[in-house]
Amino acid sequence: MNELLERLKMYEPLFGQWKVDFIAINYGDMAWVYLKNDRDEEALMKVKTLYCPEEEVEGRVFDLMMKYDVVAYPELTNSPYLQEEHYYLENDHHIEGVDICLLSVLPKLDDDETPVLEEDLFQLALRYMNGKERVQDEYRAYELFEKAAKNNHAKSICSLGYMNEVGLGTPMDKEKAVYYYRQAADLDDEIASCNFAFCCYEGIGCEQNDELAFEYFEKAAAKNLPRALFYLGECYCFGRGVEKDGIKAMTHYKQAADAGFIQAKYSVGYCYEYGIGVPQDLSQAASWYQEAANDGLEVAQLQLGYFYEAGEGVEQNEEMAVYWYQQASNQNYAPAHCYLAYCYEMGIGVEQDVEKAKELYLRSANMGYPRAMLAYGKLIENENMPLAMEYLKRSADIGYVYAMCKYSYYLENGIGVEKNENLAFEYCQKAAQYQDPSALCTLGYYYENGIGCTKDLQKAFEYYQLSSDAGSLRGMTNLGYCYEVGIGVEENPQKAVEIYRRAADLDYDVAQCNLGYCYEAGIGVEKDLHKAKEYYEKASAQNNLRAICNLGFLYEQGIDGEPDYQKAIEQYEKAAQFDYPRGLCNLGYLYDEGIGVEKDMSKAFYYYNRASDVGDPSAMCTIGYYYENGLGCPKDVKKAFEYYQRSSAGGNLRGMTNLGYCYEAGIGTEVDEEKAVEVYRHAAELGFDVAQCNLGYCYEAGIGVERDLQKAKEYYEQASERNNLRALCNLANLYEIGFDNQEANYDKARELYERAAQFNYPRALCNLGLYYEEGTGVEKNEEKAVEYYRQAAELGDDVAQCNLGYCYEMGIGVEVDLNQARHWYSVSAESRYPRALSNLGLFYELGKACEVDEKKAFEYYQEAASYKYPPAICNLACCYEDGIGTAVDERKAFEFYLEASKYNSSRGYYNVGRCYHYGIGTEVDYQAAMNYYQEAYHRHYIDAYISLGQLYESGLGVKQDYMKAFEYYNEAKEQGFSRGYYALANLYKAGVGVDKDTPKAIEYFTIGASKGHVSSMYNLAVLYDFEAEEKYRDMPKAIEYYKMAVEHGHYGAMNNLGVCYKEGDGVELDFDEAFRLFERAARGGDEHAYLNLARAYTYGQGTDIDLDKALPWCEKAVEAGLNDAKDLLKEIKGKSQKKKGFSIFKKKN
Repeated sequence: MNELLERLKMYEPLFGQWKVDFIAINYGDMAWVYLKNDRDEEALMKVKTLYCPEEEVEGRVFDLMMKYDVVAYPELTNSPYLQEEHYYLENDHHIEGVDICLLSVLPKLDDDETPVLEEDLFQLALRYMNGKERVQDEYRAYELFEKAAKNNHAKSICSLGYMNEVGLGTPMDKEKAVYYYRQAADLDDEIASCNFAFCCYEGIGCEQNDELAFEYFEKAAAKNLPRALFYLGECYCFGRGVEKDGIKAMTHYKQAADAGFIQAKYSVGYCYEYGIGVPQDLSQAASWYQEAANDGLEVAQLQLGYFYEAGEGVEQNEEMAVYWYQQASNQNYAPAHCYLAYCYEMGIGVEQDVEKAKELYLRSANMGYPRAMLAYGKLIENENMPLAMEYLKRSADIGYVYAMCKYSYYLENGIGVEKNENLAFEYCQKAAQYQDPSALCTLGYYYENGIGCTKDLQKAFEYYQLSSDAGSLRGMTNLGYCYEVGIGVEENPQKAVEIYRRAADLDYDVAQCNLGYCYEAGIGVEKDLHKAKEYYEKASAQNNLRAICNLGFLYEQGIDGEPDYQKAIEQYEKAAQFDYPRGLCNLGYLYDEGIGVEKDMSKAFYYYNRASDVGDPSAMCTIGYYYENGLGCPKDVKKAFEYYQRSSAGGNLRGMTNLGYCYEAGIGTEVDEEKAVEVYRHAAELGFDVAQCNLGYCYEAGIGVERDLQKAKEYYEQASERNNLRALCNLANLYEIGFDNQEANYDKARELYERAAQFNYPRALCNLGLYYEEGTGVEKNEEKAVEYYRQAAELGDDVAQCNLGYCYEMGIGVEVDLNQARHWYSVSAESRYPRALSNLGLFYELGKACEVDEKKAFEYYQEAASYKYPPAICNLACCYEDGIGTAVDERKAFEFYLEASKYNSSRGYYNVGRCYHYGIGTEVDYQAAMNYYQEAYHRHYIDAYISLGQLYESGLGVKQDYMKAFEYYNEAKEQGFSRGYYALANLYKAGVGVDKDTPKAIEYFTIGASKGHVSSMYNLAVLYDFEAEEKYRDMPKAIEYYKMAVEHGHYGAMNNLGVCYKEGDGVELDFDEAFRLFERAARGGDEHAYLNLARAYTYGQGTDIDLDKALPWCEKAVEAGLNDAKDLLKEIKGKSQKKKGFSIFKKKN
């Protein structure tokens, strides 16, 4: 309010004669202001504040005055005004809005003219509130209502409640509104009774209280208040505060409807539609909906439209449906937009127009209607899947069951979103809480298969039972299957057949197929292939693909004796047309084996590949084998791994072994090390060498079993007997580290690596390269290391490729060649090797052998970090902290540093400490900073030495201890760290914790500067310039180090050097150079440069005099609290002129 008052005082005299007396009330962007003139006359002025850019001001003012109506500006209505003026709002010479002032002359109301009787006061207040016969003045109205209320005038008290509820003439205060409503209600005012009841009903300004609401609705209804009668009907209809009673609900609705309450007419129709308190009568429902619709009630118009669309209670008429949907849509009713959109989408009662449908769905969705969100998302899936998923998720999050189920399915299968089975389970569980049959069945399926939850067959059975009871045929059939195989219940084949038969009789194809299989296999019934064929054919008629294949298998095996391969192939091909895996695999098998057809491996590969594409595990394993070995397709190890992972449920030993690794490493599933060992052991016992090798590794690393290197050696040797090359290398590694209290045996390790290398095994070649690079067990030979790395790299080993890149980057065994380094990093990164991805990111960040591309650098760091590679995680954090390739997000930076620290990254620990130290992305916490710095220090991260010293020096998070600080700084110095020299120099310069020693400070600053430390350069320059004792000052050296610091971008040095040029101190006087330096420093944020630059513009030093440019820099200097800045600002303003707004509207009543 004070800010507005100050502005209004600046505008005086308002309208040529008025001064502000007082601001009666100010909230939001509206204020009621009382004015006085020199003749002691009064006037009322309303002020509307609009915030907008300068170019929009006149248009906004014009719109306000030209569109002066209830819809756009309700707070300005019924307020005749005599004149209008508006004034610009300026900030830092920029116009950012406008105050619109509307003047109404207000005749003074003397005390002897004020009515005495409460009813007269009430009527006068109403005239002020509504602007009838008087200028609208809600503030004066509120005062008059208060006067009348003092004498218990019920209607005035009720009016006070209303004004407090909506914030009219007083700030909004819903609690006070409830107080006034109840006071008036207890004085037997029916409107107040109804309003108080409604507040209790909805919990407005008070706790929700259905019983109290019912009591006061009943009290108001006793006086036949239509609104109260309606809500009393609501209470009876929905059991709010009273037992449900359909007849009483209908009675009260009817009374309210007969009294003209429109909403009640709809409710009467609702009762007829659903038979609440009256026999169901859709015709009567339509009649009441029609009446309410004619009165303009949107929900009635919508329901009437639906009746016409569905032909309920009226003759079906799609055009009339569209008409009523359109009527409701015209009132901006969200559900109506959605229903109308569906008509346009499907061409119901209107020409099909998908774009129009999208427009309407979007309008409805953005108003919060969940069905529209779901529908809009569905329509745009093909053009913008991320946005579609956003709307689907919003709908699901609101609680729309169909959206929950669909979003759950998409999450489960990774459709349009990242696959997330846990989240899929959560959404399905929420939908099931609404007793949705489909959701209940899916939840049972999730529990049965452990999708997003712990596998729980008992719960699976229970949810299938609930789904079946709710009418889901799928749930019923799954329940039958539980009884068939004993899932969560004791096996009961007869019960299974009974349930299958019930669902089959309801023409559910899955149940028909299951029942056919029961007859085929004799499960719960006597075996009968003809009965099986009969049910398979029924299900096949509905294109049940499993039934089609089962029928094909019956023909393949022979129903009455001899096989009929032609009919079998026909059935399989029919299923294959729908990409059904089993049909495709069966065809692949026939072509592979030449059964019923000529043998054709290319066709076999074609069918297996198609089957693998649609999820068949055995086909995935076969295709994985082809990709791994390049049989019939290009060799692709990554694809092979993917196919093995997907084939885990197929029972193939290779697929089984790869599944074990997925459990071991948490690839695509939660880590379950015991399960991994179980799977490996099963395959190993069957003699599969890869499983033996993996099991050996589990014993070596203690994964899922107690660590046992002897057992590891046994399994590696078993696999090595079959020339498993990985096992040879793993066995070599055991000899490297030593086991069973034996020392490392590098000769034996090298022998095993060389044995594997004879088969060109990349890992063995890479490890031999590392031996020669580091001189482990052999004489160091960097050239030979590069040779081995190159061999392994050319065979596709990602580690070797990265190592080779590093050799080229650092000149190890080869000449430095950044292009070659980048090449090999890129090749390695194609295999998603984290170190290569991170190194390649650094190349793009720094522009090594490529253009600087921070976005690309960020993407590489992000991907490498996703593999839990600590250096990349830290690099990613730096990107978020400094805005490299992405928007600055300090919170994310902190989180990634924290993540890196969890992987024991010294750099991660240091940066988490730094974040706590300086409040980067988290609250300042010096103790936490100390703890993390200590962790980094113990890992020899040298920056942590300095930070620990700073905490001890400043006494932050620890008792101040200059000696401790000195010790940490000195440790850093002893390691040749420039910041260590700098920190010690500062101690010697100030004599903190040591005797002041300027020569020592100069010595250490000089060493720090020689190491490229910019602050050392600057501080050295300042010492030589003016800070040191006279005998140590040396202006030429000061200039030398200022220039050195300037070259490194130090803004303080720029300012100080600028002063030297301005004053000719140590350099020749040069105002132009001084100005250039001041400008660079000021734009870099140096506070002293703000003032120096302002002076340059004010006095024309090195530039033309420009007070407009001088002003903002001087204001920044004032904000920084610099001496002399205020005096300069006063001088500048004295030479400047201020703009004032103007009026374009003058209007009289």
